[in-house]
Amino acid sequence: MTILQRLLNWVSMIFATSLVISSFVFAYILLTPIDVVTDWRLHVDPTTHHTGSEVVVHATYKKLKNVGGTSYYYLECKTSRGSLVRYPISQSEGNRPKGSGEVDIPLHLPADLPSLPALCRIAVSVDYTIYTFRKFVENNESNYFRVEE
Repeated sequence: MTILQRLLNWVSMIFATSLVISSFVFAYILLTPIDVVTDWRLHVDPTTHHTGSEVVVHATYKKLKNVGGTSYYYLECKTSRGSLVRYPISQSEGNRPKGSGEVDIPLHLPADLPSLPALCRIAVSVDYTIYTFRKFVENNESNYFRVEE
């Protein structure tokens, strides 16, 4: 075997090894479990609320990573069959800094809800952008409260 053949053999071996290692690193980054928020609790005053009025959601949380995203707010109400129907309320930036915190979020209930009175809750879904190629979604719901016209 000539020196050129040995050199090409080693270069191809190094290239193949680096390709396998980089594939494992990329798979680890893409598939490793991520948790952005822990101890996240949502609470709404359990009294009766009326359509078109403002409801305040009290949130406590511990954010583990300093990442941003988009928060989506929904009103979920129980139907007569016991299933849930979801009404979009609003959306905002999910850009709170890393660390523990408390916040009050004022939301306006939709004015035209069918089948009232109903038991409802506020559902929040935050779509975090971890890397440019990976997103992670955190979901949470508040306690139930009564909604009337």
